[in-house]
Amino acid sequence: MTDTATTTAANTNGTLATLNESGSAPVTRIADATQARTMVLGLLRNDENRARKRALVKGLVDGNPPYNPGKLKEAGRATACNVNWREAEAYLGAALGAFYDVFNEAPTYATVKTAYGQPEQREEWGRIITEEFDELLKQEAGFDFNGQLSQHEMVLYGCGPLWFGENSDWRPQASEHRDLYVPEMTKSDAPQWEWCARIATYRPNELYDRITNPEAATAVGWKVGAVRQAIINAQPEDQRGMSDQSRTWEWCQQQLKNGSLFYSFGSKVIRVAHVFWREFAKPGEADGGISHAIISLDESAEVGNIKKINEWLFHKERRFKNWAEVVHPMYYDHGGGGYHHSVAGMGVKMYGAMEWQNRLMCNLADKAFAPKTLFRPTTADAKQKLALTHLGDYGSVPAGWDAVQTPVGSFLDEGLGFKREIGATVASNLSQYRQNLQRDGGNPITAREVDWRASEQARLGKTQLNRYYQQLDAVYAEMFRRAAGDKQRKDSPGGEAALAFQQRCKDRGVPIEALRKIRCVQATRIAGQGSPFMRQQSLEFILGMVAMLPEGGRVHLVEDVIAARVGQSAVRRYFPAPPQDTTTLDQMAEAQDKVAAMKVGMMPMVTPTQNPLIYAQVYLQAAAQAAASLEQGADPVEVGAFLEIAGQAAAAQVERLAADPTRQQQFKALQQELKRLAQITDQIQQAGAEQAEQPPQQPGLPVEDQLKVQKAKLDLEIKTAKAQQMLELKKRKFDQDSALADARTAQQMETKA
Repeated sequence: MTDTATTTAANTNGTLATLNESGSAPVTRIADATQARTMVLGLLRNDENRARKRALVKGLVDGNPPYNPGKLKEAGRATACNVNWREAEAYLGAALGAFYDVFNEAPTYATVKTAYGQPEQREEWGRIITEEFDELLKQEAGFDFNGQLSQHEMVLYGCGPLWFGENSDWRPQASEHRDLYVPEMTKSDAPQWEWCARIATYRPNELYDRITNPEAATAVGWKVGAVRQAIINAQPEDQRGMSDQSRTWEWCQQQLKNGSLFYSFGSKVIRVAHVFWREFAKPGEADGGISHAIISLDESAEVGNIKKINEWLFHKERRFKNWAEVVHPMYYDHGGGGYHHSVAGMGVKMYGAMEWQNRLMCNLADKAFAPKTLFRPTTADAKQKLALTHLGDYGSVPAGWDAVQTPVGSFLDEGLGFKREIGATVASNLSQYRQNLQRDGGNPITAREVDWRASEQARLGKTQLNRYYQQLDAVYAEMFRRAAGDKQRKDSPGGEAALAFQQRCKDRGVPIEALRKIRCVQATRIAGQGSPFMRQQSLEFILGMVAMLPEGGRVHLVEDVIAARVGQSAVRRYFPAPPQDTTTLDQMAEAQDKVAAMKVGMMPMVTPTQNPLIYAQVYLQAAAQAAASLEQGADPVEVGAFLEIAGQAAAAQVERLAADPTRQQQFKALQQELKRLAQITDQIQQAGAEQAEQPPQQPGLPVEDQLKVQKAKLDLEIKTAKAQQMLELKKRKFDQDSALADARTAQQMETKA
């Protein structure tokens, strides 16, 4: 009793409860819905000034004119220029394009690495899991939508929250920046938060779906009676802004953006607040977890049944383990001092300059329409009339009038010059997104200058995009943890798709333990840091070193080059994937099988899925071993026949390499080996033919001695050719081993980093 009373008393001042007087921790830090409502309404009142600023920023990018049309009309300036020139919208679009590029143009959304199994198994299973997880994300239509909405809110205002709902639902939902509320002086680091609130609206049918089965709803935390009362008292959506003064500005701005003329046709909704708070840890626990509750915010809902509406609509203590299971704020930057409310998006940062630039452009437009020549009467009679006589490109003014030139041109030049200065300043501050590649004067910019500006652009944006990648890592990790978890059910939200993902992995040989024991889940990085130009430049640079890459790296490089030029969706159109998964070892094993077939006289087939470099090397190595077998007494006729087939098979693979500009070094080396093999083959075949033509005996020498002489002569020729061949093979093997060792060392360094 003492602890409960102390908890309630501690909450009456609008803050979370702390330790009781006895020094013990309260069971929960928010005792009832009334206190939670008071705390949330306090956050809404504190947000009034920020809401006004957000409304101004939204109006700027939505196209609101810089002046009030009504006030211009009252001042007799109804014809004055009053145009939003959409510069801010252009900057916003360029920034969103950069973030969407790093989000959507990677080969896969995320890369998954498992910690289960042997090293070679982990690599193969990780590749399969990555492919199937990417397929899961691509099949979810709302994932791309929520990703874009989060980026829009993040870039414009500074924070684009992504929320996770039920414990098993792997699909994050984006909300507007204004729907996330945290106390003052909260850090811009979600793991440090103490509590937060999310404002949301439910249609009556959406809220009713939660309590269709009252027993099941009660078991998970829904308060069925209070929910029913909230549905009964649902109010039209157009009134929700009127009942909350802190949101009136933004609500009206959104109605204007939507082009709404009659607000009274809005659907009925229930406006609620999701409240999340960190609990004290219980004895023996490292963390107390996050509690979750839902309360109603509708003022009109209090009429009719005050008791029920002041209860929880939903309440579940310690529902989540940590903040990563609740919300990912997705910050634009860390903010001054590292505080949530000091994080400012690009829209906030550019508002002052862009608003003033709109006014400057309107002023210059008015000057452009101003009269260039004024006429001043010099006599009283001249005021009565003015008749101009046109004479071609000239005209005459009657007596009594003096023409006065207006220096409009100088005013325009000064204004345009200052506009360029403003544009250059803004572009410098926001240059990671939008570069002006036009020179105001002098010679056109050179290709070298274009490269330099692009590199500077990427340098300025690298830190910010890396920060975004790190936040995406946490989002994907939570999505994967839920999708691969054992709590998935076919009838749960997103459960059917998640179970299908798990089954596809099992069908491809991945054990369920590999899905549950994960080393890391990371957003797949792409080159260029959001700049298509820089991505093309960096990939083309690496393309010049393609001969140093292993086969797998070469394949990935070709795929990235195609994606940089024509988009990720077109990669498989121009670079089709093989019908089955084959590794280097698999290709070598298949080539060895074909060598065995060649020994019985079968010419191997050439298919597009064969790696020509691997097959050519295996065939040539088998030919060298066959030539060396003559020293052990092999039949020259049989060896010559095998070398003939092996040479033709190797030549077919080498010919395929000739068409690959990235493998010209290997092509030339193998071509030389083919020539030497042809010479050895001719010598062996000639020796075999001479042996077949010679009589079985020669007078004066025993048959055994004659064979020894013939064999010695043949051995001498073969040894000479073989020595040269073996030297070349050893050199090639040394080069390959060195390249593989370098690649292995680089990969280990990258993994440690």
